[in-house]
Amino acid sequence: MLKLGAKVKRKSRVPFPIVSENGGVVTLVNGLKVYTYEQECPDLDSYSNSEINSVYNDLAFSLKELSEGDWLKFHRFYDQQRTIISSNVEVESFGRRKASPLSSPTYSNFLSERPISDIEFFDGHLMVNGEYWFLINAQTPPGESYGCFLEEIQEDYVVSLRKLSNAHILRELKQRRNQQGVATNTLHRNHEGESSYAQIDETIEGIEVGEEAYLNAQIWIILKGFDRSDLSVRARRIVKNLRDKGAEAFLETDGVDYFFNHLLIGTPPAKLREFPCSSEYAVNLIPFTKDSLHEDGMELHTRNFPVKINLFDSNFTNFNTLITGMSGEGKSFLVGTILYHFHTNTDVNLAIFDLGGSFKRMCNYLGGTSLTTKFNPLRFKDPFFLRDFILSVVTDLNGFPNFKGELLGALKDIHQKDFKFNNFMELITLLNVTFDGLISYFYEIEDFFTNDLNDPPKVFYLDIKGLPEAVIRPFLIYANKLSEATSNKVIKVFDECWAFMHSSPLILKSVVKTGRKENVSSIFITQELNEFSSEYSNVASAILGNTHSKIYFHQDEITHPSIRKVDKDFLKDVKSKKNHYSEFLFSTPNQRKVLRLYPDPFFYELVHTEPDRTRKQEAFIKERLPYMSYQDAFNKWVSYVH
Repeated sequence: MLKLGAKVKRKSRVPFPIVSENGGVVTLVNGLKVYTYEQECPDLDSYSNSEINSVYNDLAFSLKELSEGDWLKFHRFYDQQRTIISSNVEVESFGRRKASPLSSPTYSNFLSERPISDIEFFDGHLMVNGEYWFLINAQTPPGESYGCFLEEIQEDYVVSLRKLSNAHILRELKQRRNQQGVATNTLHRNHEGESSYAQIDETIEGIEVGEEAYLNAQIWIILKGFDRSDLSVRARRIVKNLRDKGAEAFLETDGVDYFFNHLLIGTPPAKLREFPCSSEYAVNLIPFTKDSLHEDGMELHTRNFPVKINLFDSNFTNFNTLITGMSGEGKSFLVGTILYHFHTNTDVNLAIFDLGGSFKRMCNYLGGTSLTTKFNPLRFKDPFFLRDFILSVVTDLNGFPNFKGELLGALKDIHQKDFKFNNFMELITLLNVTFDGLISYFYEIEDFFTNDLNDPPKVFYLDIKGLPEAVIRPFLIYANKLSEATSNKVIKVFDECWAFMHSSPLILKSVVKTGRKENVSSIFITQELNEFSSEYSNVASAILGNTHSKIYFHQDEITHPSIRKVDKDFLKDVKSKKNHYSEFLFSTPNQRKVLRLYPDPFFYELVHTEPDRTRKQEAFIKERLPYMSYQDAFNKWVSYVH
């Protein structure tokens, strides 16, 4: 017997089977035609169990509809998540999913990113364009199913299915049933035999009523690489794993050239190495899934593949997102990644409302403005804005009957006169003539006002920690208005949003309900979902009802009534491994997907909240600011500590 991957070169002993290809229809040397298609695949990972069962029922139905002798061959490009079908019959759809005829040459780039120009065959492997290919055959006993276990191997593979004659299968099953009946009809009852007899009887009934069909299946795994030793190790590991699952698996040696021709796109499967199986089992072999979220956006990862996430997807009812999870699970890391990507790649403006400094460094790195000291409400002279701003300070209206309406009228009168002053306290002094005592409400916060009228920044940051209670609400109203003074898309972040629910509930309700028409995506970050206090239930309900996307990191069992059962079930599978990855569930009304965050020193240093590390980092950067930019100093810090 040859050693695994032994190098004995020889020419192919089998003639190349393909004559031509036109519009996805391949003509073989024997004159037969084979039809080739790109199969549309759903994202099964985002489906509930009942939805997955429905998909597999549709696949089984498609298999049962085949006529005797019809065959399908599924070519799986694992890294690209593509499934190509070759078949002797025309296929408009499979499993209720569209199958599109291939328009480009098929056989010339079989499971290869480059056209095949040079093939050499050896005993145990072949070489394609200088790359080693190993062919592993697997035969799995029918009656045992492992779901999509072929995807777990993470290699390209080919599965073929050929419909068998019902009459032939029924004859074989009835013969086995008769033999089993003799074996069980003894004085000593054979309970295992009785069970097998009942199973055969059930299978016969299923075939006779059209609920079951039988097919010959064939499984090939294709390993490719430029290091033959590495391929040998991978091959041994895969063969062992398949055998551990109960499959008969081995590396093809002598028949490499023969089977290669039958594995090409557009050729029929070989009849060697086939094993019979039921349609119920066969559906588990079909590569019929694709990890996906959005066509464009920020790249994140599932457990196996990259996907894109777009907060501004046109199919969303709104662009808002709620992020929940226990401390340390990665909420700030994820939001930092989102902010950086959308600002640097799509020119989205950022408005960060913080509590405690989580995103201050992010703002500094992106060249943003920290709103920490003074602001000028007269940056916006719109009467409705100024009315809301003043009302956020004058909370006791007992001394001002009909104040809301009369104040708006007075502001409109002033606005019509096109007032030129930029001093907000001058406006309040003018209004105080009509509303005696109004000015006294502003004495506590007048030191926060300035006369400057700076242009709205593309990135700004407001940390309400340490601000006097009296100034938080008006400051937030101003900052919210400032964030929308742009034609760009805007992402607003409310970190520890319970604090804003307490200080400015009406602002949050307005933000979450009006975002889409303003092209705004608001991200609300909280710890566990259960902390949404009943004291602010109206605001919590507004946020929960108007966030199209929900992101759940690991947390104690969620008892909040807003979470769907299907999301609870998915959350049970969300895991994190310290220093390796952190998982979270991304959920919308129509999609759900477990995604992973992997460690990144750059983003970690941007958003961590460790006091000692922050002090050292700030000292390091401050020392270098006289002769380099904040970005350069920060990048040097990252290189220094990592």
